[in-house]
Amino acid sequence: MSSAAPSIPLFGDAYLADTHHLTLEEHGAYLKLLMIAWRMDGCALPDNDMRIAKMLGITNGKWAKLKPIVMAFWKLGENGWIQTRLSKERAFVDRKREQNKSAADARWSSQVVENKGAEECERISERNAPPPPPPEVREEAEAAPQTRAAVQPVSDALAIWNENAAAVGWPTVAKFHPSRQAALRARLREDGIEGWKAAIGRARASPFLASGPPPAWFTFDFIVKAGNFAKVIEGNYDGSGQRNGTHSVAGNDGLGVTTRAAFAFLGDQPH
Repeated sequence: MSSAAPSIPLFGDAYLADTHHLTLEEHGAYLKLLMIAWRMDGCALPDNDMRIAKMLGITNGKWAKLKPIVMAFWKLGENGWIQTRLSKERAFVDRKREQNKSAADARWSSQVVENKGAEECERISERNAPPPPPPEVREEAEAAPQTRAAVQPVSDALAIWNENAAAVGWPTVAKFHPSRQAALRARLREDGIEGWKAAIGRARASPFLASGPPPAWFTFDFIVKAGNFAKVIEGNYDGSGQRNGTHSVAGNDGLGVTTRAAFAFLGDQPH
């Protein structure tokens, strides 16, 4: 038996065309015998039913039933059972291996002694070379501020809207799809989270926008638009007495009482 048999080639189309009539059990026996023969000297199986049954791991009786079908693909010669295609493939593979080995030996022999010595020195130098230094790692404390600055608090801004909307009666956001995310990021890039809080606080302070019931058109999609956001910030909806006779009473700092309440709800106290 060969101890260094090459990989066995298997041509699926040709195999299935020749073996379509076999049962699953017959396929298993035939394929296993092909692989066993591939590793045998001369690519041949012994002319001994007991040995073949043992190779397959089945009883002699089971092999006696399978043999007429399976061995129809084999020929009995002087050295045992031969599968013609298998023997040809093994001869071809062995020939190619020998040709490749001879070519490699010839290439190696053609190298001059100096080149061999230089190559060997290079290998030794590579083995003795110190390992490369580890990549420079920035301290976490140094890198963290940049990471935090690059992140826009979109989720925080959305939570602020939903909390205030639920309190006042504006529609809350249930589906935060990409177009809404992009619009909110644009507002945060221009005015920051503090500007977003201030706009919602001003809207809550507006009798027109926050007195019940608030106008149906005042929604998240309305306020995140640049033009509408500017109108809210600039006080276009601060008019008093527009709903239910409600007025905003100014304090010493010029902010209405309702404005103070809105800022307090958002966590910001005006100074």
